[in-house]
Amino acid sequence: MTALSRCRRIFSMVFHDPALLAEALALPLLLPLSFRFTGVPKTQAWLRNWAEVHVKKVHSKNPIGAGPDAVISSALRAQRVVKRTTGIGGSCLVRSLSLWAILLRRGVHTALRVGMRRSGEKIEGHAWLEIEGIPVNENERVIRGYSIHDGPISFDRSTRTD
Repeated sequence: MTALSRCRRIFSMVFHDPALLAEALALPLLLPLSFRFTGVPKTQAWLRNWAEVHVKKVHSKNPIGAGPDAVISSALRAQRVVKRTTGIGGSCLVRSLSLWAILLRRGVHTALRVGMRRSGEKIEGHAWLEIEGIPVNENERVIRGYSIHDGPISFDRSTRTD
C-alpha cells in the first residue's frame, strides 16, 4: 500500500473531529524535527501556544458536547489509527507531547510525566500523560518500574502544572 493510499484510508474513516486525524498525523512528523532544530522546551512552548490559541475555536466546534473521557478516547484512537495505517508514531515523548497538545487544544488538561529507571548500566526514560494521577496513554504496570519526578513536567518555562 502506498503512502498516498494509506493517507486516503485514514481520512476516509469516520471521526467526529476530522482535524483530530490531521493533528495525529502531522504532530509526530513535526515534533522530532522541532526537537532537533529548536529543542524540547521551545517545541513544548510552540505546542502550548498552538493549542491555547485555538482551544476556544476547536472546543466550540465540538458538535456532540463530548466530555473529557470521550475526547481522550477519540484522540487515542486517532493516534492508533495513524500508527497502524502509516507506521508513524514516534517515541514515547513524541506520542505524549502530541497527545498533550491535541487534548489541550480541545480543553482537556493533562500532566506530562517523565520517569527514569536503571536497566543494567543504562538509564532509561519514559514519558506519558496523567489526569489526576491516572495514566492516560500508558498502562500502570509499565510505568510502575520508573522513578517519577515529583510534579508534572514542563520543559517550557510558561508553567509547571501542565
